[in-house]
Amino acid sequence: MNIISICALAIFAASAAAALRNYSGSLSVPITIVGLVLLSAAALPFARSAVDSINAFSETAQIKKQYIEALLKSVGICLISQFSADTCREAGAQSLAGQVEVCGKLAILLTAIPLYKDLLSMVGELL
Repeated sequence: MNIISICALAIFAASAAAALRNYSGSLSVPITIVGLVLLSAAALPFARSAVDSINAFSETAQIKKQYIEALLKSVGICLISQFSADTCREAGAQSLAGQVEVCGKLAILLTAIPLYKDLLSMVGELL
């Protein structure tokens, strides 16, 4: 699926959710969630290509595998957190959406702690 098809699907899902919101507000959120799932599935080939490129680059540059894993895990946490927060906002739960975003940021921080340790160790060796 190309980006034009993905955008068309997003516009269709948003329009359907908005139209249903006027008639039955309870159907708007499930339609939005279905649209998000379909869009996520359509984006998988792009993600796979990006991961393959990052892996090839890391092998060429001889970057430790744990650094690349932390990077990809952080990106995944960002995407899932944003997806969840947007769904909560669509359902009218702004405070819940904010809490999901905070939890995502904390999860990324925890993912990065081993990288910070290695960085501080390298700085210590230089001094």
